[in-house]
Amino acid sequence: MAAKLMLRRSFWYWDRQHEGTDGEPAQSRVGVVVALGWMLSRRKNLAPYTRLYKSRGWDCLVCHPHVFNLVFPSGATTLAINVLEELAKDLRKHPSPVVFAVFSGGHKACLYKIIQILLGRCSDMDIEMGKFAEVKQSLSGLIFDSSPVDAVSHLGAKFVSHQVLTLRPGRPIAIVSWVAYAVSRGVDVVFSRQLGQERIDLWEALYSTVHIGPVLFFCSENDKLAPIETIQIFASNLRNLGGEVEMVAWKESEHVGHYRKYTEQYHDKVVKLLSAAAENYSKKKCHDLKEKSGTALPTGNSVKMSSSISSSWTDLSEPIICEISRLARLPHIHTKKGSNTDQCTEHGGARRHVDVHMFTQSTDPSKAGYSVGIRSML
Repeated sequence: MAAKLMLRRSFWYWDRQHEGTDGEPAQSRVGVVVALGWMLSRRKNLAPYTRLYKSRGWDCLVCHPHVFNLVFPSGATTLAINVLEELAKDLRKHPSPVVFAVFSGGHKACLYKIIQILLGRCSDMDIEMGKFAEVKQSLSGLIFDSSPVDAVSHLGAKFVSHQVLTLRPGRPIAIVSWVAYAVSRGVDVVFSRQLGQERIDLWEALYSTVHIGPVLFFCSENDKLAPIETIQIFASNLRNLGGEVEMVAWKESEHVGHYRKYTEQYHDKVVKLLSAAAENYSKKKCHDLKEKSGTALPTGNSVKMSSSISSSWTDLSEPIICEISRLARLPHIHTKKGSNTDQCTEHGGARRHVDVHMFTQSTDPSKAGYSVGIRSML
């Protein structure tokens, strides 16, 4: 079975709440969630998530990336173009907000190439500017589950051995772990310059989503594949750039196993984000219509809009672009793990405080997490 999945190509499919004639979406749909699964994920693995999204009126475009997309950017580019073409075709007929739900290595296997293409920065292929304008205008939020991770060799070895070469994440085979670590180290040495540039490209693309809309992170302290420190650094930097960020963490939870263990909390946070993304999309559409008609926008408290609504999320200011370029070149891994209740981290010259707010004192394990709010003191 493992060998069969390893040879399987990237594939995608629609999972709609209610399909009309010819597989068309229902008129009542709220939006589209693009679920980017982890390597070797199967339909049944993502079914609980798609049921959650569909229960809120969102159709799902589900993508299962090929294992080698993690190593070869051309594979990630091919999948990204296919996803964008499928989305664009759907959105031309039925405009609606789009949220990307990224699991584990999905950011490396597809998402960052999608962002590069929409920004016009993809060097892999010559893509006509404006080809996917419908998608760019519809992006309204992001969900990261056990993601993102930094692209470095020792984490890559863990990632491959635990997730790619085994059918169940978190249960490695000893010999596979050893081989994966050796191969990862060898690849890192041979392609060190290329991988270094890919790493910068990856983080630049992810940081460039700062004005897409609300961003939600799910992670845990004992996740060795997606270290909480890396996610904290990224979330903190994204917040400092002006992003709308929320991070939910638990002390103990398996990689991509948070929804299974903390169903109620996970459900509530996803529902909140989808609602915020839909509202964000509606405000942007209203703003665009008023701009086209030349109608003056209301002032005061009657309309509250973030800077991301007043212009396209791709229209980043020069200072933000420069800061993104700087942050993308910094390591996203702590050598030491500090206290989670009062963590202060030095990164890129900025002193950041991470506030941890307990949800509840209940002994019920489904309610034993905490939510992390991030503020910056520069």
